[in-house]
Amino acid sequence: MRQKHLTTHSHEKDPDTPYLTGSQSRAAEVCRAAQKWKNKVLTVFCFPRESDLIQKEFFSELDGMSLLKIDDGVLFGDEAKEYLRLRAAENEARAGKRLTGQIEEGESYSKADLRTIFESWYDGYLKRNVYPQYQKSGAKFMRKAERGPQGAGVEKLRELIGLSEAKKLVENILDFAKVQQLYSFDGARKKQTLHMTFSGNPGTAKTTVARIVARVLKENGVLRNGSLIEVGRADLVGKYVGWTAVQVRQAFDRASGSVLFIDEAYSLIDSSQTFGDEAINTIVQEMENRREDVVVIFAGYPEKMEQFLRKNPGLRSRIGFHVHFPDYSVAELYEILEFTAKAEGMLLSEEVHEKVLPIMEKASREKEFGNGRYVRNLIEHARMRQAGRLLAMDAVVTETDAVTLVSDDFEELRLSESDKLDGRIGFL
Repeated sequence: MRQKHLTTHSHEKDPDTPYLTGSQSRAAEVCRAAQKWKNKVLTVFCFPRESDLIQKEFFSELDGMSLLKIDDGVLFGDEAKEYLRLRAAENEARAGKRLTGQIEEGESYSKADLRTIFESWYDGYLKRNVYPQYQKSGAKFMRKAERGPQGAGVEKLRELIGLSEAKKLVENILDFAKVQQLYSFDGARKKQTLHMTFSGNPGTAKTTVARIVARVLKENGVLRNGSLIEVGRADLVGKYVGWTAVQVRQAFDRASGSVLFIDEAYSLIDSSQTFGDEAINTIVQEMENRREDVVVIFAGYPEKMEQFLRKNPGLRSRIGFHVHFPDYSVAELYEILEFTAKAEGMLLSEEVHEKVLPIMEKASREKEFGNGRYVRNLIEHARMRQAGRLLAMDAVVTETDAVTLVSDDFEELRLSESDKLDGRIGFL
């Protein structure tokens, strides 16, 4: 089927710009390429509004192609004013003469023109009518649609299985960060403390959520880079006198504009090895000095994290948010199983549910149970058993056979076996 191609009108460039000065070879070359790839590439030509001659040159070269013309259209008088009133109503604002009075009788306005008029008016409206007390403070203003956390990272957070309390608290943290950005009194932005602890057993998605938090803080303008820099004791504690403070500062340098994720943070001080206290003291100092540029997240087992914070009151006072990651329920574990299988392009037969639930329920009662990590390893073992089953089949293996896991592929895992496989897919 032949692709339809689009032509659009834009008012953003000077219509008199000599796009085709000299010979017409450039226009012809572009059009030949569009003709050549018309069945594989959708081509969009964007023309200034008043560019009839230019359009004629192009269309003559595009003869025989199926073209769809899209025109932004223009509005006059009352229609333009009504468009502005509707835009104001969408933003819960009342449009008066200060807005509609900018429309001149007899003049034509594209929707792009009207959007520019509205944006300029709305910024002033917020200062005059919504936040008058901050009119002289240099405060930033956000529209209703921008006030909550925005971006793909937030959607990924909401799509995670389970963790309802953790997700809610994380969204509150992100809301707090955005509100802090609104205020800039006398040109000095108010300092914010977004350092956090993530406490939970292995496999409860602490690392995954930390990575998403870094992304969302970047997407919402709180952090410049939004990377997740993961470190442990070996990265922070030096072998010799004077090395530890240097290594800690280097870790903060790498995390500039991002999130520094310190896993099993209590390992810094719960052993007989030296220099752990020096690492903690330097971390506390850097957390304070770089509080606007680096967000630190400490992660680990719940009980040990609490002991860790009790040992260093200065550290606790600099952490504003504490997020708990509970173990997954059996139903949530099966959802993770389905999600992981789908992500790998695999199907689960109907009887898998009945076979796997008792396995998960028994494993979840074990002290060293790995939550999402256990589920991942369960699938890894199932795929290995599936491979053996398929090779032993006398019949021809179909494509459906190759991507389907059946109940016989699943078996109870000893936790020692589960620990041998790496936990992936973000359930760390």
